[in-house]
Formats: sequence, C-alpha cells, structure tokens
Amino acid sequence: MARASWRTRSRGGEAAPVEMRFVDMFMAALGALIFMAMVLSFLLSFMKPSLPQPIVPAERTQPVAPPPLSIATASLPPGREGRPYQFAFAYRGGLAPITWSIAAGRQELPKPMELDAGTGILSGTPPGAATVRFVLQATDQLGTQARHPYEMTIEPAPTDVKGTVTRAWPIILIIVLFLLWLASRSIAGFAYERLQVLVEAYQEGETQVEFSDSKDEVHVVRLPQGIEQYQTTLLRARGIARFFLLALTGAIGWLAWSSFAS
Repeated sequence: MARASWRTRSRGGEAAPVEMRFVDMFMAALGALIFMAMVLSFLLSFMKPSLPQPIVPAERTQPVAPPPLSIATASLPPGREGRPYQFAFAYRGGLAPITWSIAAGRQELPKPMELDAGTGILSGTPPGAATVRFVLQATDQLGTQARHPYEMTIEPAPTDVKGTVTRAWPIILIIVLFLLWLASRSIAGFAYERLQVLVEAYQEGETQVEFSDSKDEVHVVRLPQGIEQYQTTLLRARGIARFFLLALTGAIGWLAWSSFAS
C-alpha cells in the first residue's frame, strides 16, 4: 500500500518521520466534501427556488366587424366657370379599399369633370355656370354601399373690368382724338367764314361789322383789328387740327398693328 511521509520536529529539536496511510487521506477528503455539502444545503434553504411559469394557451380573438360605411362629406364647395375644380370626398367606417361612383345624375356633370373611382376625387374645369345635382355612392370591400345626395353650384366667371378697359382704351383714345380734330376743324371753318366777311367789308370801306349769334346777341368787330384777330384764330385752329389728325392717324395705325400681332 502506498504511503506518504512528512517530517516534523519533536520537542528535543530532532526531526521524526510521521507516516499517513492512503485510507486516512481518503477519509479526510470525504469529510471535506461532506462539510461543503452541508454548507451548500444550509445556504439553499434560505433561497426560494424559481418555479417555471405555466404556459397559458393564447386566447383566440374573434374578428371585429368594421363600423358601417358612411360618406362623411356633408356638402360641396362652389366652383367657378373656367377655373380648375378639385375636391376629395371623405368616408367613415367600412373595409378599404373604397370604390366611388355616381348612382344618379351623372348626365348633369359637365363633360370635363370626372370622378376618380379609386380616390374619390372630383376634378375638371366647368365650362359654364350651372347647378349640378347628383347622388354619390361608396362601396367597400365587403360590398356595403353608402349614398349621399349633393348639389354643386358653378358660379359665373367674374367680369374682367381691367382687361375690358385695357382692350377698350385704344378705341376710346381714337374717338377722343377724332372729336378733338372735328372740333378744331369746326373752329377753323367758323373763323374762315368770319374772316371772309371782314375782308370784304374792309375792302368796301366799312369800319366795323356786326355779327349776331344764335341768342340774337350782336357782336361788333372793328376793322381792320378784327381781321388780324380772326387770322390768328384761323391759323391756330388749323395747326391744332393738323396735330389731332396726325395723332388720330397714329392711334389707328397702332390699333391695327396690335390687333394683327395678337
């Protein structure tokens, strides 16, 4: 049998051999294991073991029915003649996707205006003023339908006052120039007639000439001062008439050119 030896010191100072058998070593190790097991058991007595949680089977949820389908849009905003129009209808409930259609009154919608069946958008450009009445229908994936009547007013296009004035002012200018030219021509003709009378009277030796107007009032013109006055009036009236004639010709030419260019 194997043996193990150790050396120790005796009381007298001399070393004496001490022998321990293998059985003694095994018993010592076994005692140490038993001691450790007792300590571990003592510690575990103060600890609560974690028990596995029981597996609860998941409850089967019943499918929830969607709320009833309804059209949420109460009314339509008015449109304007000649202006693009776009409006999206809204809905509540139902099971998407929603299909839109016009159940009644489709013929009242102007041809340029269309309803998108997938998005529910009414769009287009109204060609004229009108009042459109129709019934809108919405259908969900389950086949549930909802309807709503509508009345849409298409207002007439506003009068473009600025554009009208812009287009009309050349014609107004031509008319004004023509009237001014006509008035200056009339003054020149009147002055010429009076001047002829004054010249003839002065050649006959008259010192004054009396003219009566429409109100039977007498207007006395002394000679030869009156001849000079009417000559001056005649020359001024003819000069003004020529100016207005040139302006009138230019305005007519510009109007013709602008009309042709546009």
